[in-house]
Amino acid sequence: ERDTPNANPNPTHKNINFTVSNSSPQDRLEMLLEDTYAQADSVRCVEYLLTASPNWWENATFEEQKQWYTSSLNWLKKRHGAENVVLAMAHRDEVTPHLTCFVVPRERKHVNSKKDKRSYEFNLNARKWFGGRKLMEEMQDSYHRAVAPLGLERGKKGSKAAHQRVQKWYATVSKEFDKMNKVSYADLLKF
Repeated sequence: ERDTPNANPNPTHKNINFTVSNSSPQDRLEMLLEDTYAQADSVRCVEYLLTASPNWWENATFEEQKQWYTSSLNWLKKRHGAENVVLAMAHRDEVTPHLTCFVVPRERKHVNSKKDKRSYEFNLNARKWFGGRKLMEEMQDSYHRAVAPLGLERGKKGSKAAHQRVQKWYATVSKEFDKMNKVSYADLLKF
């Protein structure tokens, strides 16, 4: 729900919320955490950004695009359990459509109630899914297998590309535009 300067504010009606629920994502998150054991430093929610190249979106048929959404969501639900997906939103108001999903990284706990005094049925365990380079690579391979029938190629393995926070990227772009044109990036967004 934060401001996204690169999104066109007019076609937000094209966005699709695939999360069928009468409660807000925050309420769903809190509900899931009620019966989940969490240490103070546990990761409570993970954001996924699922997408394909702009070129693929330009050339994909409507049916292929629908299949991409279906395959991506099915992969995520199979990976984490549908009940742990608190939000799955298709963003179609930007140049490249994508899914933004929020997942609670829970795992069912095997409890021996005589030994374990905690009454929680689940543990938070982000490390199970994201704990290290090998697991991250396996996750990307798994996702690729789910969408490969649509003609999508996997991203480069072992890429040294580093994520940059959106706010930092916009600040850098704005600064460069100011240097080159004496026109701010914010001014360009008004067109």
